[in-house]
Amino acid sequence: MTSDRQRPALGGIELLGLGIFNGVCLAAGLALGWFADHEFGSAPICTIIGLLAGLVAGGVGTWVQLKRYIDADRST
Repeated sequence: MTSDRQRPALGGIELLGLGIFNGVCLAAGLALGWFADHEFGSAPICTIIGLLAGLVAGGVGTWVQLKRYIDADRST
């Protein structure tokens, strides 16, 4: 069975967008964690949790975006 969908091109602009997305997720997680630590006086606990949450959000978002390029030409 042939698919009429072609694999979209993954170029520099898309990769730059993924890098910016990951940077924003990481920075937002760190900033929110730092703010929570500052408000609650919980030292590095919230910052570490925010860092991990930013990393997970960036990873999941990257996987969702890259999945379009990986699965575009597969037929089931």
